[in-house]
Amino acid sequence: QGLLSTLNSDDRALVLEFVERLVERLSQG
Repeated sequence: QGLLSTLNSDDRALVLEFVERLVERLSQG
């Protein structure tokens, strides 16, 4: 929470998108 709170909305959106893609890749094995 502390890390995300330091990011602005645009950076937060990029981070969330990156995490979602990473989770998809990991779930695919």
